Order: sequence, then structure tokens, then C-alpha cells
Amino acid sequence: MAGVVETTNTFATNDVITSTLLNNIIDQTLFTSDALSGGTLALTSGKMKVATSGITSNEMGTDAVTANAIASGVITNVKISASAAIDLSKLATGALPTAITIASANIVDGNVTASKLSGAQTGSPPIYGVRAWGRFDGTGSSPISPVYGGNIASITRTSTGTFAVLFTTAMIDANYSVVVSADNPIQTNGQAYAVNRVLSLATTGFTIVFTSVSVNPSIVCFQVIR
Repeated sequence: MAGVVETTNTFATNDVITSTLLNNIIDQTLFTSDALSGGTLALTSGKMKVATSGITSNEMGTDAVTANAIASGVITNVKISASAAIDLSKLATGALPTAITIASANIVDGNVTASKLSGAQTGSPPIYGVRAWGRFDGTGSSPISPVYGGNIASITRTSTGTFAVLFTTAMIDANYSVVVSADNPIQTNGQAYAVNRVLSLATTGFTIVFTSVSVNPSIVCFQVIR
């Protein structure tokens, strides 16, 4: 008969119901597809079994899988999503390899300490980075190309001893410090270079001014700290 289960065993009129007959009915009973709902279970020759990939996280209770229920060595790299975030508390000491590439997005802001830098600096004072730097020949044709530098888009000599510097990537604000030095402090006329002004500090750049000069210095060095 159609329904949730099917059986070929029937009772005749006046049959005595015995445990043996009932057991035979149970043994010969097969489930039909009407007995299933969803994809968790499947029928194989009338027997109800768990379907392939039938158990998902939806069928599992919160905290249902414990460490004791996971066989040793069965969790491999391919079972862990490349984008999965694993809390450090879940990693044993020494669990990570000594040479590992960590994306900058996975490093918590402010968590790189002095001792982790290449110089293995010590002490508790914070370390602030150089956000731009350059070395150039002030006697060259303007605009001037830095001999060496970083985050410098251009250097333009606007007048003798005055150089406008533009960043490649702008600063977050104008609250940075500029340190400047130059070669040949004594000019041919006996006057000394004087670096006493860094003007027009802006997020996009700044101006270096050498006063009391009649010539341009051949080597100018600067660092921007923020």
C-alpha cells in the first residue's frame, strides 16, 4: 500500500497477532520517498540513511562538535578557508612556521612593537616612521629629480635657495616635521647657509628655504616625520 512505509506482509481474517508476525512486518517494511523531507536523509533499497553531504551546519546544534569528537590529524590545510580568521587564542605556542607571510590587513593597528623591527630596537618609547625623504642637487635644472628619495613627486626651485617639494601620496594632515640638511655650509663669499625656514606645510607638500645665500647648495637632504 502507498504511504510512508510499504510492506508485503498482511493479516488474514481471524489471524492471531503474535510477536513473530509483528517482527516479520517490521523486518519486511520499506520506507518510501514520502517519509523524507529535505535533503538530510536518503533512501537506499528502502532503507533510510544519511544522504551524501546531507548533514550541514544547519543540522548541528550550537557547540555540538567538541574537540573530543574530532579525530586527531583530520583537519588539514585544505579544510580551512584561505580567508578564515583564526583567533590567536586557538593557536598553540610555536604553531606558526618561522617564515610566514602575513597580509598587512591581518595585523592589528599599533601592534608592531620596536623589538619587531630589523634593528631590534629596545625600550618603550614609540617609534614614528619617515613618511617621505629625499636627497637632491639644488644646482640642477628645475624641476629637480631627486638623486634618492621616497614619496616625492617633484622638487621645484622657485628662486635661489628656495625649493618646493610635493608628495606622491599626501599626508593625512600638515602636522608633520621636516628635517633638512645641506652640504658646503660656507659659500664662496664667506657666508654660511642658514636653514631657518620650512614654509607652507600642507598635506600635499612643503617649501624649503635657505636664507643668506647667493648660490644653491649642491646636496640637500630632508626627511618628513609624522
